[in-house]
Amino acid sequence: ILIMLYYYDIIKLIKSKVGTKNDMTGFGIISVGNEKIGSFSNQLSEDTIKKLSEMSNKAKGKFVWSLNKSSSGYKIYASAQINTLTTGKNYGVVIEELNPKLFIDAFKNVSLGNNSDIFVVDSKGVVILSNDTSLIGTECKDKSIIERIQEKEKDLSNVDDGIKQTKHSFSSGDGSNLVSYAPLSGSDWYVVGVIPYTYLNSESDMLRNNTLIIGLISFIIAMFVALIISQS
Repeated sequence: ILIMLYYYDIIKLIKSKVGTKNDMTGFGIISVGNEKIGSFSNQLSEDTIKKLSEMSNKAKGKFVWSLNKSSSGYKIYASAQINTLTTGKNYGVVIEELNPKLFIDAFKNVSLGNNSDIFVVDSKGVVILSNDTSLIGTECKDKSIIERIQEKEKDLSNVDDGIKQTKHSFSSGDGSNLVSYAPLSGSDWYVVGVIPYTYLNSESDMLRNNTLIIGLISFIIAMFVALIISQS
């Protein structure tokens, strides 16, 4: 009876936490015997549970992130294998179901200039997160971006972590944009920012133009003063 009381207390606690977070649509533990402890949405199908369990077991306790399609759209899942404290045996998997909007809101107000873009893509080129939600789950339009990222990561595999951070950028295929990216730990995802060079060079262009204008005005004034002196 005491165990059952603890069991229901845990479920009540989880449901209260999930209910206060609009972007968290489910959280809990699913045992190897398919016993569910927590609050799960209807979008978490048996096929998705099986897929998340397999991925989590391979990660051996580390959290793994994945994008899965449900009846109401795409959901992001963070899952990890959990073991019992007494025997160390696999008890099941803890699963957190999140609305992609939670992550999109984090960078939707980032301004990188006109015609810029920021999104999350996986190693296969599938868009995980984007301001344009219709692109989630589709292939990245510019396939050369993920190809260049994979080339970069291969070249940086034996490079010191401190140096890697300065090497996570390259020019787009047409040379009009700077592409900067950052790997997300625990996944094969990358945050990618596409920034037009016109935006990056706008400050230097403005400084150059101001210098030319000031120089031209100074030249006109100097000529005017020289003309007055020559006529005096």
